Amino acid sequence: MKKHITVFLLSIFSIVSPVCGQGIFFSSGPWHLLEQGKIAYEKREFGEAIRLFEKARRVHKSQVLQYYNYLFSALKSYEVRAAGDLIANVYETLKKRQDDDACAILDKIFLTRPPEFFDKSIKNLMEWLKKSEAYPECDYLIGKVYELQGEYRQAFTLYYAAWDARDFLYIPDNRFEIIYSLSHVCSLLGQTDNKEKYLLLTLRAYIELTQLYITAGEYDRAYRTALLGANIAVTYLSDVTQKIDFTYVYTDFSDLLERVGRDTNILKVAEAKKIWRIFLQFAYILHKKDLNMQAADLYGKLAEHCPIAAYAREAEFWVSKIQQQ
Repeated sequence: MKKHITVFLLSIFSIVSPVCGQGIFFSSGPWHLLEQGKIAYEKREFGEAIRLFEKARRVHKSQVLQYYNYLFSALKSYEVRAAGDLIANVYETLKKRQDDDACAILDKIFLTRPPEFFDKSIKNLMEWLKKSEAYPECDYLIGKVYELQGEYRQAFTLYYAAWDARDFLYIPDNRFEIIYSLSHVCSLLGQTDNKEKYLLLTLRAYIELTQLYITAGEYDRAYRTALLGANIAVTYLSDVTQKIDFTYVYTDFSDLLERVGRDTNILKVAEAKKIWRIFLQFAYILHKKDLNMQAADLYGKLAEHCPIAAYAREAEFWVSKIQQQ
């Protein structure tokens, strides 16, 4: 699997602002501890890395509990309760009461989760805040340590915990890194069905996200998601081909396309999962980034070897267009 897929270590950060009020302090401690843990990880000081990640988890949990308890108390006042459930009204009332700490906590939440995320309900916000003691970034990084040490079952458990708490990621798009890692460790554990399930779940997300970035003209971001999606697609097609021919070993993209074209069942799945689309997306982004030699090469292989005629014709059109430039 590593032959086909580029593994990207999850980039961790949180937006923090030091704010001092009547007792609430917005510490960047969890983030700094994660950064220190990543440095230890890169130095292969795995015991120290886990110690720092676990400490980050404890600090994060304590911080969330502090915020929750403070807000819970602030919301109990008569004036705030009279403001109702609408976040805007509650916030305005807290501001009039000069409860700077409560407003600062809400402001910090709104940096990554606007009021609309909670349907503008303070009750929903409080329920979310209580659950946000989950720290998926931390679970993911500890899982990476266990995976590198060959402790694949522990790694799977932690990756799954990170995936289960994905709603609390500071960077929502990092859920794709988590789901990829789940698939990868399933491969290491020999869990073929689970590996395939997670691979396909990730692939659908990458196709949709890549198209979103293309539409917005954000080609650098589209390049990253399309690259990962294309690599996952190659891995998936290689895996299903190997199920049919146990002697098969991936050699090159053209050979893989030809082998896929010989099996009706694989073709049906590939079409249903829009696998051909991710390859065309990737070639298109290469072209938009002025990597025309690479784009023409990929389009050319698709034009010659893609077993679906419509996609082959589309690729052929782009080969011709690039050559005319």
